[in-house]
Amino acid sequence: MYEFENIIQFNKEYYNYLKKNNNIFENKSLNLVHHIWRVVLQFEITDRIEQVCNLIMEMQRENGEWGNRDKHRNFGDTVVNIHRLLWSLFVIQKNNSDSEYINKIISSVNKSVDYIIDNHDMHYNINRTFGHGIIDRLHYLMQTEYYILYFNKKYKFLNEKQIKKLQEFWNKDINWMVEKQMPDGGWHEVDRVRSRIGTTSDAVRGINLDKECIESVKKGIEFIINNQNIYDGYWEAGNIDKNTDALKALINSRRIIEDVELIEKIDNSIKDGTKWLVNNFDKAEKLEENDYDLLTVTIDYEKVIINGTNVDFV
Repeated sequence: MYEFENIIQFNKEYYNYLKKNNNIFENKSLNLVHHIWRVVLQFEITDRIEQVCNLIMEMQRENGEWGNRDKHRNFGDTVVNIHRLLWSLFVIQKNNSDSEYINKIISSVNKSVDYIIDNHDMHYNINRTFGHGIIDRLHYLMQTEYYILYFNKKYKFLNEKQIKKLQEFWNKDINWMVEKQMPDGGWHEVDRVRSRIGTTSDAVRGINLDKECIESVKKGIEFIINNQNIYDGYWEAGNIDKNTDALKALINSRRIIEDVELIEKIDNSIKDGTKWLVNNFDKAEKLEENDYDLLTVTIDYEKVIINGTNVDFV
């Protein structure tokens, strides 16, 4: 039974379980591996993070691509896998002095750079037949572009032509995303007719990497907060996925906000939303992956609200 008052104990028990269990990824789908990976990343369990990185790098093709489906899905899989490797590198380089392993990750990322550049604009032709909308996919692509450029400053693995193209794409993607923001502060996919919590949360997590987008980020945050149930703290009629999406966006954006009043509103929204999510989690229809989605919220709730620190990714 999940209870809001037991968040710290809940996190501690899961940490110990994941730390001790060497086979948590065995017989799991890649989708579920992704959800577990987020949690071990937030807990900074280096051994488990490296297990995921090894699994990812083993599946990479010689041309830098991942996947064995159609070209659109393979491009999405490639972006997400590079995204996982780069976020993992944050923790690995801090907790592991093995430069050979770090270089192995950088080499894998570098192998995919030209593939991402060559196929970048394909992203804008994605439609619902590929499972996710443009904004959903684009926020992963934007994060991937950003962190490739970020880590290149330290590891110097890009050439000048690659740097120029990635910066060009980054600016194009940021401008496109900001232009698609609706007057109410939210976003919706091109085949939808109103702003939505899940899509807005994705967009905010894409543009909040660029401080020049702070006003758009603030409007997106206000949209999320203003569409939260004022009595119980949930979003989208209690949909588990949309509630975790909203909380991730609020938690992740907090680090770039300097407005004290807005930070207070964000914190109150995080508290109310997390309390509802935890206390109602057992009643919801859900998949195994949702257990780990809940953890991505409770781990960062402890960091941000209880311990008063910010998080860089979620």
